[in-house]
Amino acid sequence: CMRAGRLHVLDEDEEEGYALGAAFFGKACTGGQVEGCYQAALQFYNGLGVPMDVAKATDFFVKACDLGHAKACYGAGIQYALGEKVGKDRPRSVQLFLKACDGGHAKGCFAAAEAFAKGLGVEADAARASALRIRACEGGQAKACD
Repeated sequence: CMRAGRLHVLDEDEEEGYALGAAFFGKACTGGQVEGCYQAALQFYNGLGVPMDVAKATDFFVKACDLGHAKACYGAGIQYALGEKVGKDRPRSVQLFLKACDGGHAKGCFAAAEAFAKGLGVEADAARASALRIRACEGGQAKACD
């Protein structure tokens, strides 16, 4: 399904290709393929071949996160932190940022550090914020190195 989805996304008829790609990525996700979940999330988030639907994109980000996709954990965390198209849930966003960080995603480490520094969804914890900033910096997140 992933291969078929990628082939359709590259189709000359861009709109139809994206629509078919989204369908195949959704099927790949249902079959437990992490990259299918992530690609479906991106298509719904950006409205590529499907109506733009941030709530549905977030569901796919969460599925990809549950399957170990660190960048998807970060994407879902951002949506729960913002709460614009899904219910605002700061504690859940912090959990997702931590999962992203544990998966090696430096932006997830930085977002979690900010939450612990400011007490956003968690009790403020300067020591934990500092440790997460170090991980973010070591992972290449330049803002965390200041």
